[in-house]
Amino acid sequence: MTLGSKSGVDYDLIKQAAKEALNDLITGNDFKVIIVDTLGNPIFAPVRSQGSIEAASNTSGLIVSLNKSHRRFVDIYYKFGDAATLYVEVSYDGVDWRPYYSVSFTSAKEDIYSFETAYPYVRARTTTTGIDVEFEIVASTG
Repeated sequence: MTLGSKSGVDYDLIKQAAKEALNDLITGNDFKVIIVDTLGNPIFAPVRSQGSIEAASNTSGLIVSLNKSHRRFVDIYYKFGDAATLYVEVSYDGVDWRPYYSVSFTSAKEDIYSFETAYPYVRARTTTTGIDVEFEIVASTG
């Protein structure tokens, strides 16, 4: 049963699936309920955003943002070609950002920073210029 449609979420289909699941629960049949977000994506599915910039083009740093919705577990992969500062910020609305974590490196660095947050938006950024930078943000429910 497909719950999405080209124009968005098919709420009538979701209602029908819920009725079927309730009937299966009452009658003792096995069933599986998949909860979807407003875009029709399964809630448990991880979401991802990534970006990179090469040293020659890097005149203002790099920002990669992710609307992670309700997914509380976040991994940020980062790769710096030389000394840099990583800023991790969170937001309730994707407009006003709050500092969450920052760390400075004195040489090239590649790692993953993992954390949990209830904020629906997260971003990784650096203001360091003239170096290769790569970010990937992945969020999941667990």
